[in-house]
Amino acid sequence: MKEFLFSLLGREWLREETAKAPEIQHPIARWVVMAQADVTPVPIINGLRHGDMTGAMKAFMQLAYNLYLIAHNSPPDDAFDRVRGYIARLKQRHFGNFLGALYETYAAAAFLKAGFNIQYEEEHKGERRYTEFVAVYPQTGRTFSVEAKARDSSGAPQDDEVKRLRVKSKLISALNKYSEHERIVMIELNVPDEVGEDFANQWPAAAMDQIRSAEGLTKNDGQEFDPAYVIVTNHNYHSRLDARVQTQALGFGYKIPDFAPAVPISSFYEYVCSQERHLEIDALMNSLKDHSHIPATFDGEQPELAFDPDQRPRLKVGEIYEIPSVDGDPVAGLLESGTVIESQQLAYCVHRLENGTRILATHPLSDSEMIVWRRNPSIFFGEEDRIKKPAESPLDFAIFLYESYKNTDRTKLEEWLSPWVPAAALAEMDQKQLAARYCEGMAMQMWKTTQANKPGGKVSGDSAGD
Repeated sequence: MKEFLFSLLGREWLREETAKAPEIQHPIARWVVMAQADVTPVPIINGLRHGDMTGAMKAFMQLAYNLYLIAHNSPPDDAFDRVRGYIARLKQRHFGNFLGALYETYAAAAFLKAGFNIQYEEEHKGERRYTEFVAVYPQTGRTFSVEAKARDSSGAPQDDEVKRLRVKSKLISALNKYSEHERIVMIELNVPDEVGEDFANQWPAAAMDQIRSAEGLTKNDGQEFDPAYVIVTNHNYHSRLDARVQTQALGFGYKIPDFAPAVPISSFYEYVCSQERHLEIDALMNSLKDHSHIPATFDGEQPELAFDPDQRPRLKVGEIYEIPSVDGDPVAGLLESGTVIESQQLAYCVHRLENGTRILATHPLSDSEMIVWRRNPSIFFGEEDRIKKPAESPLDFAIFLYESYKNTDRTKLEEWLSPWVPAAALAEMDQKQLAARYCEGMAMQMWKTTQANKPGGKVSGDSAGD
């Protein structure tokens, strides 16, 4: 990957830039110099070398991988010109222009990694200014116009979040561009902040406030701005080239009230409906998390498993495994979904038998498998699995179960729920509500069981209708 970017930039250009004084080096040349200086011996674990990238290493390799994805996912007659166009813009001396081109490569690669098909737009068509590209999600056909905006935070006042982040002004600038489809706006902050779980007094809270305050604005002609999904990212390693830091990303809704961090929900059914409304954006956000690391193997397999001397069969959604039946006899079951309980070093998996019956089975996990799971739990069971995080709450268990039971026959669901839910209430529910209610109750029981297995834990209650 490194050689790929070297060849695109031109070695002579890179030699000239790296020979300059640090304060006048091109940002890419500065990455190269600092990355070479940061190389240190790394430990060998199970025969593999493990080490974290510094900000400079991450910035260079991420750009290389982004351009690689763009080249290999562009039509053959367009790939060369597309990448060369990016390279020409990336070589510009003006930092704001460089940052804009850099972020456009990130945005395009992000959609490609999430499984979208993209078609690049001409920025100017007549008097209209268009968005960067159009993205289509193949599974649903839903189409979006995507605009990417990057913030040059150098010299910004640190005591004024509006001026420091400029989310509101970047959003309005993006919304003023012409769009033929639903909108997605990506905004890069480029600030050195690291964000913890509590968003209070951190950039996510400030960004959300600025997006909310923009909802009352109108265009110069008085017309309303279109609703938009807003993805705010922060590649803080660009500001901290010597540190080992990561990308941060959060999704917000501009005039889309039920799409934002920590939106309250009253039931699992309400959660399911919200997820279906925003399925494509959820896929994008999950991909931003799942694919934040550059793959170490060509087929995308995790190195601990690719080079594991034991070569145990991987637990992958869609594969068939021998599991014990309810009678204890071995049967073949297709893996539909799974979740990992770290404290037990076990995978809890739903398998579908040939007769359509489903069985919940446990599988012990090796130390190598646990290393892989901890690094990226959301794709441990393969790309087809939609469980995006380990089971840390009843909601996580409900999501896990719903993947297997969402298409269950209504009659069967009513039968399972009848001991706990009155017949009149069942009659008023549609199939989706029944499936959600059943999974909600079962999730509570699974949660109580896992809590009881912890030191000092205990179980109470036994109803699937809780």
